Amino acid sequence: MLQRIHYLIAIAASVAASPALAFVVAPTHYTTTVQVQGEAEGTEFDDWAGVPIAYADAEDNGGEFEGRPFMDFANLQVANDGEFLYLHMSYHNTSSVNTFIGLDLDADLATGFDLFGLGLIGSDIGYQNDFPFQQATGVYNVGVALTGGPLSNGGALIYTFWDQDGMDKEWAIPLDLGLGFPAGDPAFTGDTIDILFYTEEGAGDINDEVVRYTLAAAPVVQGDFNDDGLVDAADYTIWRDSKNDIGQDLPADGNGDMVVDTLDYDLWAANYGGGAAPVNSLSSAPEPLSATLALTALAGALVRRRRTSDLSNFDEATQRDTLCG
Repeated sequence: MLQRIHYLIAIAASVAASPALAFVVAPTHYTTTVQVQGEAEGTEFDDWAGVPIAYADAEDNGGEFEGRPFMDFANLQVANDGEFLYLHMSYHNTSSVNTFIGLDLDADLATGFDLFGLGLIGSDIGYQNDFPFQQATGVYNVGVALTGGPLSNGGALIYTFWDQDGMDKEWAIPLDLGLGFPAGDPAFTGDTIDILFYTEEGAGDINDEVVRYTLAAAPVVQGDFNDDGLVDAADYTIWRDSKNDIGQDLPADGNGDMVVDTLDYDLWAANYGGGAAPVNSLSSAPEPLSATLALTALAGALVRRRRTSDLSNFDEATQRDTLCG
């Protein structure tokens, strides 16, 4: 059971004999490409290309039990979009079935469980593979349910699945977690999160450094008046319906001059078809893209590219008819 903490004592003993832990600041990275589950076989981790390595752990937990190697952490990558915190851990071997994650959601040692008594992380949320549990000061598992995310109980999307070994494992942890049941305070109350991976296997493996990550804000996409990551006909509708409005914080005031006018239209038109929406959404279950959907998306992209390249040949009225039907 998760309440068991005897293995923490064994890990703490092995950690105490190693150099003192420290913090490493992970590069902040906003992603629109990372997907967890539902990808073509053999491509599941390709979308992590370009995401910097936040932490590299040495090969230091050798041995095996009944022919199965002990888990040994290798490289960690961290990214986020507006819905999920994404984690990708690679391993030095093909044993990854029993990974634990501690998350200090407010980077405050005074709150949360002090993992291993090292005074470096006050873990507010723990995950045993993809299963979440709430933690508190002096309590490893408070036994209170969580809410939020696509699984409704705060559980993470995970690949490969919890009972499968492999050289890699990735998570999508929902940012809309709530503490308590049936609803409670939001868990991610700040932008800075401390992350610690650990396992009880073998002598026990743990990050040699606590990874501190700050959630990245979505990049500004010029012409994206509804903030969905795409510049499309929906943004034109917002511009059209607010044309000639004057004031502060107008969604379609793309150039910030406090008036919605043709300059903002020109900005939208120049960027039409740009941007990219996040791959994951808070749906009940992710599904693989069918061949039909993939072909439809490709055709749509080609049409947008063709239309965008022709924009310079039309006046405003013709552009409006061409792009918005």
